[in-house]
Amino acid sequence: MVRPAECVTKTWIRELFAKNTLKFILLATFAISIFCPFASTQTLTIRLLNAKSGKPMGRQNVTIKWDSNFKTAEVIVDNNGVGRVIVPTDARQFVMISGPKTGQEPNRIAFRNCNDQTSILLSVSDAIHSGIVPKNVCSNKNISAQPGEVIFWGLPRPFWDFQ
Repeated sequence: MVRPAECVTKTWIRELFAKNTLKFILLATFAISIFCPFASTQTLTIRLLNAKSGKPMGRQNVTIKWDSNFKTAEVIVDNNGVGRVIVPTDARQFVMISGPKTGQEPNRIAFRNCNDQTSILLSVSDAIHSGIVPKNVCSNKNISAQPGEVIFWGLPRPFWDFQ
């Protein structure tokens, strides 16, 4: 047999637990968002493509200059012409530059930049949400980008081109 006092106590405990559970969940969510900023980091994929053939240009570097505190990031492009870079949390725009050259002569230009220079300042938001394909000024070649992807058009420098 259940006594009336027991029912009141159990109901009171359930209400207290329900109220505190909601507060705990809200507090935990807030704490995670403050102390774990890496949970909201965004990554961009840079695809370095030959401006005439559209094929990947591998084993190169692309430099990204962010608008936030003038930070730079060197993106190492793999054999498939793909490199990834983490976007700083306060970055809104960026610029892509060819190089530095890999190997013994890092101060030399690695490849020719074929991106239209009128669209030099690129939006982080546009890159993340829809992808960016700058105009190719070295040929008619074009391609589409996936969200989070940025195309970099380039041409290898000929061996006789002394800088």
